[in-house]
Amino acid sequence: MAHFDFHFHLLFKHAISGDTDANEHTDVNQNIDVKGFADLLDSAFGGPFESQASPQMVLQSPLKFGLIAILSVEHAFVKRMMRIPGFRLEKALPLDPKMVQQIKNSEVSYHELFQKQVTFTRDTIQTHGKDWDMLLLNRSKDREEPGVWEAIRKRANANMQDAIKQQQNYKGSRWFALSIEGGHNLSEVPIRNQQGLIHQTPEETLKKLQDREDVDFMAINLSHLSRIPEMQLSGFAQGLNMSAQKAFKSPDFHPATECGLTFLGKKLVRQALTHTAKPILIDVKHMSLYSRLQYYRYRAKLAEEHQQVAKLPVISSHTGFTFTTYSNFIGNQQYLPQVDTDGEGLPVTTIAAQERKIGKTDDHNNEDLFGNPWTINLFDEEIEEIFNTNGMIGISLDQRVLGTRKMFLDGKRKSHYEPEHLAREEYTKLFENGQVPGAEAVLLEGLQRVVPLPRERHSMLLALHLVHAVRVGLNAGIAGPADVDDPSPWDYLCIGSDFDGLINPINSVKNITQIDRLKGELMRYLPQADKTLPFYEHEKALRYDRNGTVDRKYLESVIDKVLSINGIRLLMRFNNNWGI
Repeated sequence: MAHFDFHFHLLFKHAISGDTDANEHTDVNQNIDVKGFADLLDSAFGGPFESQASPQMVLQSPLKFGLIAILSVEHAFVKRMMRIPGFRLEKALPLDPKMVQQIKNSEVSYHELFQKQVTFTRDTIQTHGKDWDMLLLNRSKDREEPGVWEAIRKRANANMQDAIKQQQNYKGSRWFALSIEGGHNLSEVPIRNQQGLIHQTPEETLKKLQDREDVDFMAINLSHLSRIPEMQLSGFAQGLNMSAQKAFKSPDFHPATECGLTFLGKKLVRQALTHTAKPILIDVKHMSLYSRLQYYRYRAKLAEEHQQVAKLPVISSHTGFTFTTYSNFIGNQQYLPQVDTDGEGLPVTTIAAQERKIGKTDDHNNEDLFGNPWTINLFDEEIEEIFNTNGMIGISLDQRVLGTRKMFLDGKRKSHYEPEHLAREEYTKLFENGQVPGAEAVLLEGLQRVVPLPRERHSMLLALHLVHAVRVGLNAGIAGPADVDDPSPWDYLCIGSDFDGLINPINSVKNITQIDRLKGELMRYLPQADKTLPFYEHEKALRYDRNGTVDRKYLESVIDKVLSINGIRLLMRFNNNWGI
């Protein structure tokens, strides 16, 4: 099957290794490996440091379509990496030491680092594309070489139509689009500069990227994993847990002052969505809950002013779910709030969400399965919001995003999940009084409300996420897009692995070469997830005969949609510029 991946990092680890100033990166035809003590750490942290989706791994896999994320390394990751006697993490990892020092010493901007990675990615694919049979999609108009981009688009459309019609026998090229992971990539002032400079015109920086002919971008995340004082666009949600922060130590991973869409953020959103030739989607992954609620409302306003915006989908490229509505989560205070101060006397606000059991395994010592209730993950109303825009949700293959906390005895938990930090203003607006603010409450109006082996618990978590999203859609009366066969909420779901994004991959699919295992895993666990998920039980995500036996043909068809067809259709819409 020709697989699709909504979010992966093809060359990120190669781009930040070697002597990046001299453009002498690690050989792109080799995987990134870590050795010695770093290898032990890699295993202890769940395998984030070595290659998971390098070019050679992609060539050995059935991955044919997807979205390549590009990002510059944030200051928080290099500020204070793990040090123990005789060992420094930054020296053990394949990181360019010059780049690390440039970031620490305010000698470079995020946009400079980003531009280097864009150039490296573009040039590498151009150089090796023929051998790799790999091309980048591009909506540019033919200005300098008439007919070139149009010919590429026609070839891409033909290949994608082929892949949908004959998935098992697809022989065409690999086609990928690019995305910008984090608005910080647009900041043109020095990182952590002493003058306190702020980049005031991110929309102009984005427009220059949209106007370029040599590259094209499908989507941008307004925020990423840390505080960016040089250019705040929106609040971000905490993504790194305590375990990950043992390797990368910085208070900037904790939201503190950011809340909602800023003035700069709104300018950027308007530019992204209203560019007449090459609009860029906003990927809501990494935004804080309050910021996401504001974005949905602001997008609706823009759609009233600009007809083309209404045609652009809302997406979340590599996410998990909270398995609850945010109205219930906030209104029924399904969390423990805490207000404290840090070592400098500054306020620290956290919430510890109630654990939410979503399934079981047959391991009596580790039988219960839980979701990850952190607010970086989507709430049920947001799943509906994305479905209603003909959007797409990519389910992450990061085990911790899906709900895993510990390697052992993960089924034995206390009443509440690990606390997450919130910006004080967001805490006050959303969580202090247990009421959704009036402006954001508008989003609620009109909304209708085999047991896995222990080693395979991650596959069951993945299946439970897919079933939950479909049930949410069915409960809301969402039928699916009109231009597909057998439309349903299944048409809005895909995989967004986040491979090579420093993730802890699920046990059954450690890297992109194993992605073809997903079909067998989902064939086995989706029926069990549909029978055991304790939410929206009056809806069933799958079809059954009168004896209660699952319709195998339908099961296979929806798995094909998730692993392949839905994503390819989205790329075709992008390639044809969303029909605007």
